[in-house]
Amino acid sequence: KNPQMATIGSISAVPPDAIFGLLAKFKACTAETKVNLTIGAYRDENGNPMVLKTVRKAERLMLDDASLNKEYLPITGDVAFVRAAQELALTAPIVDNLGDRLRSVQALSGTGALRLAFELLRVAGESLVLLSSPTWGNHKNIVKASGHRVGSYRYFDESSNALDLDGMLADLEAAPDGCVVVLHACAHNPTGVDATIEQWARIRDVLRAKKHVALFDVAYQGYVSGSPELDGAALRLFAESGDDMIVCQSFSKIFGLYCERAGACHVVMSDSDAASGAERANAAHTQLARISRASFSNPPAHGARIVARVWNDATLRAEWLAELRGMAERIEGMRKSLRAELERIGAGGSEHSWQHITAQRGMFAYTGLSEDTVAHVVDKHAVYMTSAGRISIAGLNESNVAYVAEAFRDALATVKQQ
Repeated sequence: KNPQMATIGSISAVPPDAIFGLLAKFKACTAETKVNLTIGAYRDENGNPMVLKTVRKAERLMLDDASLNKEYLPITGDVAFVRAAQELALTAPIVDNLGDRLRSVQALSGTGALRLAFELLRVAGESLVLLSSPTWGNHKNIVKASGHRVGSYRYFDESSNALDLDGMLADLEAAPDGCVVVLHACAHNPTGVDATIEQWARIRDVLRAKKHVALFDVAYQGYVSGSPELDGAALRLFAESGDDMIVCQSFSKIFGLYCERAGACHVVMSDSDAASGAERANAAHTQLARISRASFSNPPAHGARIVARVWNDATLRAEWLAELRGMAERIEGMRKSLRAELERIGAGGSEHSWQHITAQRGMFAYTGLSEDTVAHVVDKHAVYMTSAGRISIAGLNESNVAYVAEAFRDALATVKQQ
């Protein structure tokens, strides 16, 4: 008997990914009125995927650039891209001020950056990682796969559809010292509920008192306000506070580079001792390089070169910022349209408030619909959304928003009667 074959043969199946499973059901659905509000990918007014004009321009420039080749990138990534990623996340002045206490590597988008970060933390031993309740569905998978324990902290108040700051702070204070706390820098996924800068300062103070390590997941910087700088306020607050932090950054949404897997993992070490901070950051950098080499050897070049080309060209950067602002404004506009239509038709009854739809920010909205209500929306109306009631606002447009609102109204009325 071959031991290796016995091991392979004993592997059990696991359920498909919930989000991509919904996407497969949507694609198989034959209803002409079907609407996809599941996956977090931007769609234009006609419901189609959109390649940014600045991305096309950068690709044409790259095609004509004879200096580019198909050689391996350094293990830690494209140097120009890594610097661009640092500046976008933190701004150039802060990057310069941090100096060697900031070290970064290119990653396979945000998911890959998170895996690198948790593998880095695993070098120091098993950690208790605290995730917001709720959080992005893949966070728990990545944490567990990296050998850490998963905990949680209160975040979303279902009664008000708003941030439960008191519950969050209480849970962070009650946790053992030295946990890793995963924070969404902006456009919280799945709730769309963000802390104010004043609230972020209170969160930072608790993390510092408890010696927790802040790990920021940054996938939507610019999708809230249209400005990466405004949306990066929490990152700058923590970086300038002088504490250890990790930033896991994705360019899938803000550049529309979903399949290019462009991302970065940044490590900032505390400034209690500048020399030791730089030394510890360098040690982390060498470990990240080792983990990258053992995982995928070298990161892909194409998406990284697009980002670097756009960021380092003043004209292209201005055009990209305008496109990013346009995407954010369309999403914000659809929030307002959905709320207005829900209120116009009286979805949920006269006492039902839809104010949270416009109070939440970014790509997603937590509708507050129950699992039974969502099942009715999906099964009867072919409006696809997660069972938790999360919708991607980017999937709405002027031609389907009224249909979606009516699907919500009908489902709420039907389930209430059952």
